[in-house]
Amino acid sequence: NLKTKILIIGFFIVSTCSYSQNKLKDTYPIPAKTDNLLFYLQRSKNKNTITYELNTLPNGTLNKEEPVHPYWIRYEEGGKKMELSYIQKTLAFGINAELSDQQKGNYILKMVSYKDRTLFLQKHFIDGKYKYKVFTVINNKISILQSIFVTAVDNFVGYPIVKSVELFGTDIKTGSSVYEKIIP
Repeated sequence: NLKTKILIIGFFIVSTCSYSQNKLKDTYPIPAKTDNLLFYLQRSKNKNTITYELNTLPNGTLNKEEPVHPYWIRYEEGGKKMELSYIQKTLAFGINAELSDQQKGNYILKMVSYKDRTLFLQKHFIDGKYKYKVFTVINNKISILQSIFVTAVDNFVGYPIVKSVELFGTDIKTGSSVYEKIIP
């Protein structure tokens, strides 16, 4: 019947879009892993990437005023690094940090554009030493956040409308990969 055919065609279109979006992400460059890299954010708009690094002072200690430093890796401009603009930092890709445990140096983090998901900057014992990592709950599992992928489309005036946010991480109990897709 017609209703069934429409549902099948609609499912095929959604599945194809989802499949091609996943394939698209597979072609994105991944920032080099460094001791200071906490996580990175990529968008469907282009391959330019926002990296979130541990912000250390020249002596190697954590900058307590601003423990996380977000910046661009402009892959579509030869991979050059650029600071976020004031608007990008305050309305879109910035991160607010609040000290939660001064003795341990732990912070509660909130993305300025999505305050519903709490992130935690804490030390974690890895490879024989303590390293700062960003933790959050991904698919009901306490996880180390690895990356975020935002799928958005521009509306008629060019303002981006977020269609989905995908979180990728590592379950701290099992070490296995975890994933969650959020549809706002």
